[in-house]
Amino acid sequence: MRKLICVTLALFAGAAFADANNQTVQGQSLSVKERLQVIELINIAAEKDQVANAEPLDAELLAILKKAESLEESLEESLEETPATEEAE
Repeated sequence: MRKLICVTLALFAGAAFADANNQTVQGQSLSVKERLQVIELINIAAEKDQVANAEPLDAELLAILKKAESLEESLEESLEETPATEEAE
């Protein structure tokens, strides 16, 4: 019982001390508006047209891109084949 009282008093004293300092810990997070701006920037960069004087892609990169396109197409086809489940009311 004595230990419980000591622990409780220590917790209250710690809480009072923390509140007396009135310091707030502020995390690093972006607001919704900032996150949307970052996403829009990524979308704009992804949609840029190719420059005429750009280096041609090497064979290995072309193979990777073709594989990614085929995987994306197969994923889309499998999603189309999967029937949508309806929630029971």
